[in-house]
Amino acid sequence: KDGLSSDAFLFTFTSLTNVLNLTCISDKSSKKSPKEIVLSLYTKLTDLIKSHTKDGKVDRKELRNSRGYFDFLIETSELQRISISGEKEDFFFNLRSLILLHAQVHCGLPRGCHSRFYLFNRAQYVVGMNHFSYSDITHGILRANSPAPESILGKHFTDKKDPRLEFSLKKGDERILFAISGITIDSFHICEDYETTLNEATKTFISKFVKIEDDEVFVPVMLAWVNSSDRLGFLRSLMNPEDQERMKQSRVVLQNVDWST
Repeated sequence: KDGLSSDAFLFTFTSLTNVLNLTCISDKSSKKSPKEIVLSLYTKLTDLIKSHTKDGKVDRKELRNSRGYFDFLIETSELQRISISGEKEDFFFNLRSLILLHAQVHCGLPRGCHSRFYLFNRAQYVVGMNHFSYSDITHGILRANSPAPESILGKHFTDKKDPRLEFSLKKGDERILFAISGITIDSFHICEDYETTLNEATKTFISKFVKIEDDEVFVPVMLAWVNSSDRLGFLRSLMNPEDQERMKQSRVVLQNVDWST
């Protein structure tokens, strides 16, 4: 209808596709930069969520039935044909956040391992004619094509001809594993500087989940996800000098994480 070309195809809201930005099929490239598109979409979605939040709870049904959400879905099609060659870490971080937030609106908050797996792996966007999930960006791009924690494979993108490898960082930063929306970073956080975001997330991660008591250091099980031969050494390097020394003398205790925190 308004603003849509005659060549656009609209899918119904009951479609079983895992790709969240295919309500409308784009027939041309956007004139806006990839970064502008992602930031605009992210802002619109967060504004929609805030406007449909009552007493701390999001009315997903009302939100998804709103004209604003329909317009948002149409606008996500701008991502389908853009060129993302040369885009930096902050772009992919914000794209990752957008996909996760959209998936939560579409599917609801995860209540267990199965729903978390769906949100992270099955919910996708088509960006630059490639499919990307939250996990694709986290492990395939930002962690330099390292395997996901639950994977038994040596790499995330296993096909050497996978076109998404073009965007994979040459060297990943494992601190991305500590940047967890709603837990170590604000749910509506926009990354303007990748290094700053990782620093803030890591600081929060350590303060919330790493505890040194007497001769024991309690660390979250997520530390086992880090791609390093010396995971404790990696964590120790991120802590202040006093705690670094205390960790050397302490017994390590792994603990599960309460994802609802």
